[in-house]
Amino acid sequence: MLDIKFVRENPEVVKQNIRNKFQDKKLPLVDEVLELDKRNREIKQEVEALRAERNKLSKEIGGLMKQGKKEEAERRRREQQRIFVEGLQRYKSKGIQILIDGRECRPEEYRKLCEFREDGSFYMADYVGAETGVLTEIHFDRVYNR
Repeated sequence: MLDIKFVRENPEVVKQNIRNKFQDKKLPLVDEVLELDKRNREIKQEVEALRAERNKLSKEIGGLMKQGKKEEAERRRREQQRIFVEGLQRYKSKGIQILIDGRECRPEEYRKLCEFREDGSFYMADYVGAETGVLTEIHFDRVYNR
């Protein structure tokens, strides 16, 4: 098995090796792997950027609540929710399946994934990748904070 970093840095070497083995029909697979790798890295960067923004806003919200600035904290929480929903919409537009409690999550349900419920439950995400390491699904399951 080839290391993806090697394929990324030496696609022509990989293609020539395929030609040397007289397996020319496999040549398009190199470009397909590179495209999937590129897509995977882009999505990972988006996930990390969204996570960083969410963490920053969470910290701000906590500080505002401690200062008694509940209205400002609520405004920031809505901003955090908006960013989260936009992120899910981008993933969905890229063909990434979003599931909630084992079923397809409808776009109008995205906001509820950000909420804490009175029973102490909330939704936790699990990012699922295929064997290739490419993000394919995001699963949200309800967990209880007891």
